[in-house]
Amino acid sequence: MPNTRHGVTSVSQQVEEDLDPGGSIEGHPSGTVLIVDDNAVVRHSLGYRLGLSGYQIQLAAGVNDAFALLGQASRFSALIVDVFLTDGSGADIVRRWREQYPHSPVIIMSGFSGIEDSLRELLNERTRFMQKPLQPHHLLQQLNQMRDDFESALAGRASGGTNPSQ
Repeated sequence: MPNTRHGVTSVSQQVEEDLDPGGSIEGHPSGTVLIVDDNAVVRHSLGYRLGLSGYQIQLAAGVNDAFALLGQASRFSALIVDVFLTDGSGADIVRRWREQYPHSPVIIMSGFSGIEDSLRELLNERTRFMQKPLQPHHLLQQLNQMRDDFESALAGRASGGTNPSQ
């Protein structure tokens, strides 16, 4: 995902250089991830890293942008959202997301420590919290694990098994 905005290119290059050799997971199912963060550097560097791993990326700078994207006919596979945004709360995005994508993975992130308890109502096996600053390979591992769990649950339901996420 080429980006020529001042500062983002150098951060994206640094992210690429910081990757361990096993950071990219070959053949992992792709999908479209919505990343919502009001910090452009964070938003673009996460998007760049996930794009390198095969995910399609949609970026939103806040609640209003995210709601506009969710109102379109796009189909998303996962959400990565900051809790505190300049135009509202990431928790509101998660609630709207769950109306459209009740079982898909969500990663809520924040640079503030000690807020996980206040998010307890949103956290479950499909919604996890990660503390910023994020290590790109840890984010990718978490997202891939959540997607694998989601796909396994779908396969179990399709074969007549029970769905552990319900």
